[in-house]
Amino acid sequence: MNYLSRFMQDPSQIHLVAAKRVLRYLKRTAGFGMHFVKSSSVNLVGFLDSDWGGSDEGMMSTSGYCFAMEKSVFCWNSKKQSVVAHSTTKAEYIVAYVAAKQLIWLRKMLSDLDYNQQNPT
Repeated sequence: MNYLSRFMQDPSQIHLVAAKRVLRYLKRTAGFGMHFVKSSSVNLVGFLDSDWGGSDEGMMSTSGYCFAMEKSVFCWNSKKQSVVAHSTTKAEYIVAYVAAKQLIWLRKMLSDLDYNQQNPT
């Protein structure tokens, strides 16, 4: 969906086919959902990755991260990086920086809700 939205200004027939495919997928998975279970401790888990130079337009990398609690993903982001990374290491550092900012905010919010994170995320 993220990649498809880049062509909203000038869509073609191939984009319409892709959009219909996304809608069919959403229709098939409408019953899926997140289930949160009351627990005395909440473990925050995070994942991140980048696609170095994966974009055909300008060799931009794509960053992505998600955070989950008790097997339920509740926070995610996927977007094209704003700078050209000249190595896969730099692309990974960029996504790590962006995800770390979000992680700090999430840990502070959980702390305010009395779900202090004792272990590293």
